[in-house]
Amino acid sequence: MRYLKSAGFFAFSCAAMLLAFQAPNAKADDYPKKPIRLLVGYPPGGPVDYFGRIVADFLVKDLGQPVVVENKPGASGTIALEELARAKPDGYTLEIVPSPAITISPYLQSVRFKPTEDFTPISNLVIGPLALVVRKDFPANNIDELMATARANPARYTFGSAGKGGSNHLAGELFQKQAQVRLRHVAYTGVGPALRDVMGLHIDMMFLSIGEAYDQLQAGSIKGIAVGSKERNRRLPDLPTLNETALPGYEAVVWYSLMAPAKLPADITSRLNRAITNIAADPKFSTPIIERGYDVIPSTPEALAERVRVESRQWAGIISELDKK
Repeated sequence: MRYLKSAGFFAFSCAAMLLAFQAPNAKADDYPKKPIRLLVGYPPGGPVDYFGRIVADFLVKDLGQPVVVENKPGASGTIALEELARAKPDGYTLEIVPSPAITISPYLQSVRFKPTEDFTPISNLVIGPLALVVRKDFPANNIDELMATARANPARYTFGSAGKGGSNHLAGELFQKQAQVRLRHVAYTGVGPALRDVMGLHIDMMFLSIGEAYDQLQAGSIKGIAVGSKERNRRLPDLPTLNETALPGYEAVVWYSLMAPAKLPADITSRLNRAITNIAADPKFSTPIIERGYDVIPSTPEALAERVRVESRQWAGIISELDKK
C-alpha cells in the first residue's frame, strides 16, 4: 500500500486559504437566526465527538440558537470534511475538525477537497500533546539517554503505533528524522494493543496522548520521556518537552478546531471566533478538558490557517519519504 496518494496538495498557500473566506459585503448583524449543524467526522464516544458535544452546549449559550451535532463517520474523518466543503457558507454548517483528518488523511487517500482552500478556519479549540513513553525497564530515563542508546544500536529498538499513517506513527517517524536515530516500527490495530505491549515489555516505546498515558505513567507501568508539544502539559508539568530539550522545533500534537466552508463572510467568522474565545475562557468548559490531559488554546483564524499549511507540508513530506522506502 502506497502512502502518498497525491502530490497536488502541495499547491497551496496560506494566503489563498485566507482569501477564500473573505466576503467584504456580507452582513451578520442577525446571525444566527436558526439552528446550526455541527458535523463530527467520527462515531459517538471518542474524543472528537466529546469535543463536538461540549462545544455545542457552550455555543448554544453564546449564540442563542440550537446547535445540533451530526456524526458523519468514515474514511478517517474525511467524509464529514467533504460534506462541509460542499455546504453553503452561511454559518449554519460547521465542523469540529481534528488535525489528522485535514493534515494527514488527504495525503494517504483520495479526497474531494483541498485542505487549504475549501474551508474557513475559525479557531483552534484544544491541543492534545503526544507523549513519548518507554517500557519501564528501558535503559534510558531521559531524552538524551534515549537518543544515545538508540544511536549506539541502530534499528535494535522498536516503537509501536495505532496503525500505519496514524498521528502517533508519524510522530515516531518525525522523531527518528530529527533525532537521527533508527527504530523499527510495529503497527497495531489501535492504541490499546500497542500500549499493552509497551507495558508487557514486548516493544520499547511509542507516542500516545497524555490522556491515554496518564494512568499508566502514574502507576509506574511505563516511563515518560518527553511530550511533543511546544509547551509543557499542565497535567504532567514535570515531563519536559522535546522542543525544550534535545529537539528544538519538534512538535507532534493532535489539535481540534472549528471550521466552516470556504468563503464564509468575514463578520460571521469573527462572531464565531469571538464565541470560541469566550467559551475557552470559561472554567466550566476548560477544567474537564484539562483534566483529560488536553490544553485549551483558542486561536485567530489566521493562526489556524497557518497551522494547517505548516503541518500539511510537514506530514506530507514524512509520508512521501515513507512511500519511497
